[in-house]
Amino acid sequence: AFGTQKICTATHECVQCLESADCAADYECKSNSCTKKPVITEEKIPLGMTVSSPQNREYSTTEVLLLFETTKESSCSYKLNNANSIQLGKSNGGQAALNPKEGTNTLTIECAAEEETKTSTIQFMIKKTHMQIITLPESLLS
Repeated sequence: AFGTQKICTATHECVQCLESADCAADYECKSNSCTKKPVITEEKIPLGMTVSSPQNREYSTTEVLLLFETTKESSCSYKLNNANSIQLGKSNGGQAALNPKEGTNTLTIECAAEEETKTSTIQFMIKKTHMQIITLPESLLS
């Protein structure tokens, strides 16, 4: 009767089985028939990037910290005001001390992993506060 025995060819390919061991390597025994196992593909995490610093705002410091994270290990680099690209190596993010110019600055961060590339561009301002010391004549102080 069907399902009570295994039926195999001379090359050990079974059409009717009792257990998965009766079937070929990429087949499993389901309802006494050898069926191809489903292919489990590893779900790919898309490359993402989060830049926490600098942000699109005004800074009064001469040094600004670049700080970012990626969703997976990637090779990253950055450019400040279209200068030469600075490599940051391969990791899940990076940081660097930036020395922006006074006024508007454009920072471009690029990360690549496998066949994906993610680019983030941030504009920020540097406005140095100038202190002015006013010396009053002594005659006004008394």
